[in-house]
Amino acid sequence: FRTTADGRYWVRAVKPVHYSIPDNGSVGDFTRALGRHGRRTVYLHYILSADGFETLVTHIFETNGPYIESDAVFGVKASLLCEYQEINDSQKAKDLNFKNPFLVSEHDFVLVRKK
Repeated sequence: FRTTADGRYWVRAVKPVHYSIPDNGSVGDFTRALGRHGRRTVYLHYILSADGFETLVTHIFETNGPYIESDAVFGVKASLLCEYQEINDSQKAKDLNFKNPFLVSEHDFVLVRKK
């Protein structure tokens, strides 16, 4: 995907769901020893790059996703949260080739200039 000249972007994706990390072997032993569950909350991965900037590899979490307060890998922080808004607009859905209603989320990324 590429951004517009002003840095705007648009990505069509399927909303992710929470899932379990493997609980057999050492990972399961570790989470059980900590008294924690092995669930990941809802998120999307992003890799962003631009000439003259450091590449950013990150993920954005759904604000109200299950396990948001107890993600198994402790990856959630406030700056990585986004909310999904339901849009119920049959014409807009048709224009975008979506089923109605559909979800929209927004997040601004900031890249760091290379030194």
